[in-house]
Amino acid sequence: MVREHLKSIHDLIDRCFRCGLCRAVCPVFLEVGQEPAVARGKVQLVGALLAGEMEPSDGMAHLLSRCLTCGLCEQTCPADVPVTEIVLLARNELVSAQDLIRAGKTAPFPAISRWARYLREMGSSPEQPLTAILSLLSQIHGGTWPRNRPHISSKRMLGKIEPSQIALRVGYFPGCAQFIYPRVTRAVMDVLEANDVMAIVPEGLVCCGWPFMEAGDFSAAGKLVQANIKAFKGHDINAILVSCAAGNRVLKRYYANLLGLKGFSAPVYDVAGFLLDVLPGPLKASPLPKKIVYLHSAGLSEDRCRQVELLTKIPELELVEIETSAENCGGSLFFSAVHAELSRTILDRELQAIARADCDAVITDSPACMMQLEWALESRGMSQKVMHLAEVLAEAFGVGRSLSAETQ
Repeated sequence: MVREHLKSIHDLIDRCFRCGLCRAVCPVFLEVGQEPAVARGKVQLVGALLAGEMEPSDGMAHLLSRCLTCGLCEQTCPADVPVTEIVLLARNELVSAQDLIRAGKTAPFPAISRWARYLREMGSSPEQPLTAILSLLSQIHGGTWPRNRPHISSKRMLGKIEPSQIALRVGYFPGCAQFIYPRVTRAVMDVLEANDVMAIVPEGLVCCGWPFMEAGDFSAAGKLVQANIKAFKGHDINAILVSCAAGNRVLKRYYANLLGLKGFSAPVYDVAGFLLDVLPGPLKASPLPKKIVYLHSAGLSEDRCRQVELLTKIPELELVEIETSAENCGGSLFFSAVHAELSRTILDRELQAIARADCDAVITDSPACMMQLEWALESRGMSQKVMHLAEVLAEAFGVGRSLSAETQ
């Protein structure tokens, strides 16, 4: 029996009038060419589940697992269908169905066994599951994934930064970046300090819950969410800043929409949104004569416009566009584990577009995409640097290292 929370999305499903515009941008559909792989196909599958025309099964789980939750389909949808939310709610229904995601080798689809294994591995380290996930990905992909995998440290890198003249106080949620890319968290803090913003990183922060939500385990995700809400409670802050695209989407939208939690007392912003909409006064960026490709990662539909707007404010920085169909690295942790081969195929499309762009650096706002891209570019002998958006901003503000420098 389908539970009430899934029935509540019936009206969202009805918004889809099957125009097919999502077919032109869906990375998975462009590779497999099958209707159930595209957004409108998945929406119709969930609709059939709601109507009782289909039952939860391994086959349905296989089809619904073939989604990167990248949101590209949502950006092109004229009916504003929240495809990602529909897919995630359906995955939660499937994971909750008795005996669906089996622990053994009895599932007819290899992806289902990998899905089960992914959930088990995360459960071994529920508050910070990244170590277990990367270990699993290394086994699935054969050898260390990525090959130059960053060292994961348990040391807390940041506490408080006290600018000489405080303009704003923000709570900073660094997410997994503080463990795998300390340079990103440092860049964010440097940018804030350069603009007289005091950032507080509360004690008690844990994983944002996205790895669990993407895999359909809303119960585990909810516990993490509540811990993070509690960590920020009582702090006198103007906003909460998130430097990971997936984390931004979870904190800003999914805590309430999918988990039914009240959320935070302060508004949530990504780096671009905060600098453009909240920071008082004009941005004072120095010239940065480099040629870059900005790769939009999973996030809210309006994020890319704000990030591009921010980058274009940096003098002499040339932003090279690539085709939308290549704007996904296949780097979702869940998708990379469950559909490893397809993930690599999607990545190849993006690497070809990067090579044609002839750029100095590839910029993203997702630590998962950074890992995927660094591994892939090194494997193919490509010379482009991979950097977080905050690192480019830090250099433009005169507080970060050069785009030409080696990143570690």
